[in-house]
Amino acid sequence: MSPDADLVKVARDASRVHREAAAYLAAVDQVCRNQRILMGESGCSGLGSEATETGDVIVVFDGAETPFMLRRLRQIQRTG
Repeated sequence: MSPDADLVKVARDASRVHREAAAYLAAVDQVCRNQRILMGESGCSGLGSEATETGDVIVVFDGAETPFMLRRLRQIQRTG
């Protein structure tokens, strides 16, 4: 192969990689929109709702297909 042919091949490969990277980043953006990265005390990580707060507990109930996020209720003041 000539040096010019090598450069054309490198340019095509770079263009293909750029397109694939752009498609990947668009997919990541779509999946992660309105999400935040969660980090558990044990070091596990995942994606969760933007509503997630420090202290929330993530559990998987027997038979469930997805984890659930639990939060302690704040004390409710009763009047009267």
